[in-house]
Amino acid sequence: MVYKKTILLALSIIILTLIGCQQEEKIDIRGDITEINKSADNKIVSILVEGELEEDTSYDKASISIDKSTSVYSATGEDKVSIEEITEGMKVEVIFTGLVRESYPVQADAKTIRIIEQNVNNEVSGEIPNNEEVQTTNNESTIRLALEESNYATIDDILKRREDIDIMEWSSDETCVAFLINDTDWGGRMYLWHVGDLEPIEIQAEKDIICEFIWSPNSEYVIADIGTSNSRTGYVVKSKDNALLYNIGYIGNFIWSPDSKFVALAMESEVKSIALTELDGTTDIYLFNIETEEITIVDKGAPEYFLWITSWDSDGLLHYEKSYVNEPDKSESLTYKYQ
Repeated sequence: MVYKKTILLALSIIILTLIGCQQEEKIDIRGDITEINKSADNKIVSILVEGELEEDTSYDKASISIDKSTSVYSATGEDKVSIEEITEGMKVEVIFTGLVRESYPVQADAKTIRIIEQNVNNEVSGEIPNNEEVQTTNNESTIRLALEESNYATIDDILKRREDIDIMEWSSDETCVAFLINDTDWGGRMYLWHVGDLEPIEIQAEKDIICEFIWSPNSEYVIADIGTSNSRTGYVVKSKDNALLYNIGYIGNFIWSPDSKFVALAMESEVKSIALTELDGTTDIYLFNIETEEITIVDKGAPEYFLWITSWDSDGLLHYEKSYVNEPDKSESLTYKYQ
């Protein structure tokens, strides 16, 4: 009897295993690709998928990492396609692998991606033939950022036609443009688009409230000015590498040196002001070396006044102001000779 029970138990396990193997894996999310993130070498590394929570899915929004082990299939589910064929606007079904990081949106690794619809706006491919968009709506933010011919005119034109791009600034030599895609109420994504490239590159920085892009005179660097008060942050990006180098903090604004080696900026001082202001201390003026990140003091503020930079002449003369706290009509213009 024991022998027979053992055989029956073994058969039951085999049958259950076979049934389990024949069942389809559960779909974790079904929805539209609303964001694609790429590496420095222009490879897709993650996507953001947004959809509805359905009876056969587990999530309505997910940030999904992609690597070489991820399998991407066409709508039939039979033909494998390249990861690089994924584009924004596609409707997909995704099966996760490994642990799911329970944030919102959840973060997970993709095991399988199946393309349901090529593009929710009925675009036939990811490119724009003859620089004209193929779309069935009047929403200009659906224009895909891809070109067949890349030059200053074509890039400038396509960016100006996108409703969700309200900040863009060309380098002084007009070889690259920095721009912001506002996709949330509190910030957006920063991109660089080089003349000659068919698509822009996203700069991997935290989404934030970017107010302005300020290029160095030699077009090698661009700083994204961020903040909603006098205390601000700048993301320093090296253009040719599409690389975010570091962040710098400053008060009010900053100014590039004529040779692009330094920025002049005001920083909060340890010296307390005699008046109650947004800052705890007064301000000092510094030169910041863009390559070495070293700072050099130009002038120090005092309890009764703040220092603000105003301009930097082509001959190297830096201009700044001394503003008195209790005497708003009183100020002094000062200069510093940059060697």
